[in-house]
Amino acid sequence: ELAITVHRSALATWFGPGFYGRRTACGQRMSRTLLGVAHKRMRCGTQVAVLYKGRRITVPVVDRGPFRDGTDWDLTAATAQALGFEHTDRVGAVRVAPTAY
Repeated sequence: ELAITVHRSALATWFGPGFYGRRTACGQRMSRTLLGVAHKRMRCGTQVAVLYKGRRITVPVVDRGPFRDGTDWDLTAATAQALGFEHTDRVGAVRVAPTAY
């Protein structure tokens, strides 16, 4: 069986340093090592695969946002660093379905 994952192109930004130590909307403490994304409507904890320039990482929704017009995702600083993401740019993103055991 062949499976193909289609990542939707979306505009993303990243956040972190000014928020370290504060709680996210999903209850985690923001830090330089917190892996995750912010999304306006997706449920906290939803796993999202993010693709950027050939690198892919799967992380949970940990916060609400972004609040900048036209932007779909906010990456935590740790997620941005893992992807080599430094500026507002387009990423591929897709919700990852839970694995059935």
